[in-house]
Amino acid sequence: MRGPLYLRPKSLNEALQALVEWGERGRPLAGGTDLLVRLRQGATAPAALIDIGALNELRGWTMRGEYVVVGALTTHAQIEGDSRLEHLAPALPAACREIGSAQIRNRGTLGGNLVNASPAGDTLPALYVLEAEIGLLSAGGLRWVPIEQFFTGPGQTVRRPDELLAWARFRAGTAGERAFFNKIGQRRAVRIAKASAAGRVLLADGVVEQCRIALGAVAPTVIRARAAEEYLRGKPLSPTTIRQTADLAAAAVAPITDIRSTQSYRRHVTAVLVARGLSAVASDEPDGR
Repeated sequence: MRGPLYLRPKSLNEALQALVEWGERGRPLAGGTDLLVRLRQGATAPAALIDIGALNELRGWTMRGEYVVVGALTTHAQIEGDSRLEHLAPALPAACREIGSAQIRNRGTLGGNLVNASPAGDTLPALYVLEAEIGLLSAGGLRWVPIEQFFTGPGQTVRRPDELLAWARFRAGTAGERAFFNKIGQRRAVRIAKASAAGRVLLADGVVEQCRIALGAVAPTVIRARAAEEYLRGKPLSPTTIRQTADLAAAAVAPITDIRSTQSYRRHVTAVLVARGLSAVASDEPDGR
């Protein structure tokens, strides 16, 4: 069987034109850590692969006003090793450190993780607590979509075939903020999450002023644990409040039983991951920053 046509646009305009021309028959290709596996498995069969790897304007990150803007071609390794991002948005480097192997982190991109739209995607909960927006670029212009509106189901997003996921942006963190990302998988290395949790906590004099908690692999899309967030706001991070917050987070999930885990285990471990993250924040351990 003949494989897909391979295209390598030299400019952003060429890439956008190719997306218009091929529509639903074309697929943008970046790191390929997800898409190429799906091609080999026969899970997708595009007529054309549009390799966007030459589009350097989609690499790296910059500050634009109050926003941190990260290009879709920025690799997980680049994010996890960036000391400035550790300060501005610590949940995101923490999540990138948990992705696959070193080889996958060197190849895989933030945009690819987003487009794949798996509820187990490691960067997604981190971007949820950052309240990120996703920049979708087409020949008709750029639109920003709040991340909670971007995903519509497992493997599904609001991106149109003529649009390229180009950037993610979020407001930089403030003094007093702490963050965490925890997950559990089938094995210690190169593991897909059975459940994951990200948190972003703003403390003032030992009291929680703001709290955002996002949960992955426990619903059709990543979800925010809003009841848990509301409960914790205005309270100290004590063993009692941490336990109650973790229980409220577990009550928010809607997991399934599949080949990787059971429904009951995912609900249980959600509470464990949230409690572990908040405890690290409370004790100001390095992995709770």
